[in-house]
Amino acid sequence: MELLETQDPRKKVLIATSDHHKRELEKEVKSITEKTERMLTNALIIGGSLALTYFVISQMRRSKKKKEVKTSGEAEPRHEEEGASTGPSLISQIGTKV
Repeated sequence: MELLETQDPRKKVLIATSDHHKRELEKEVKSITEKTERMLTNALIIGGSLALTYFVISQMRRSKKKKEVKTSGEAEPRHEEEGASTGPSLISQIGTKV
């Protein structure tokens, strides 16, 4: 097979060009794969930090509500309604900013 390739110069040039294009395509695929991996890693880190922040804030609010409920017995329904009304607006504000 190599004997036939070396005899025809046009075929030799075409094979070399084909090999060159193949290497370039492999390089592009590799770079796209690396960029995608970096983007996914960043997305996971950002998503995890947002979830952690949400969890911490919700735990802080719950502990704050429990302290307020323990100090005043009548304020319990009012604080629960306020917490319920501000909860979605806070989440929607975070979603809007993101």
